[in-house]
Amino acid sequence: MFTALRAVIAYGGVSVKEAYFAHDEGHLGRLKSEADYKEDSIFLRTQVQLVGWRVDFLLDAPVLNSAGDIDHWRQLVIECDGHDFHERTKEQAAKDRSRDRAASLAKMTVFRFTGAELWRDPWSCAKQVCDWATKVRWGHI
Repeated sequence: MFTALRAVIAYGGVSVKEAYFAHDEGHLGRLKSEADYKEDSIFLRTQVQLVGWRVDFLLDAPVLNSAGDIDHWRQLVIECDGHDFHERTKEQAAKDRSRDRAASLAKMTVFRFTGAELWRDPWSCAKQVCDWATKVRWGHI
C-alpha cells in the first residue's frame, strides 16, 4: 500500500504532495513537528496496535481551518483483507465488523480492501486513500 501511495502521489492527479512513513508514535510526533512540514502531506504507519486489535495501516491526515493552518488530525484505518483471514467464516466477519464499529466510535474512518482489489489495482486503492485525505483536509467529510 505504501509503495502504491507514493507512486500515485508522484504521478499527480491528487492534492496530497507527500506521504511520510512513521515507524512509531515518537517518530510520528517528530515528523509532525518539523518546521518544513507541509499541510498537504499524510503520515502512514503500519501494524499499529489500537485498543484490542492491530490494524494493517493507520493514516493521519490534517484538517485545515479557514486560515489554511492545521486545526486537527483525522485518522483512517486501512485494512488489507486476505480471504484466508477475513470473511471466510461468520466469526471472522463478525470480528471485523466489531472492529469497524470500535474505530467509528473512536472517530476513525475504516477502508477495507480485499486482497483481490490490492493485487488487481493497487493504484486505485491508493488513489481512494489520497482522495479521502484531500476531502478531510478541506472539511468535506
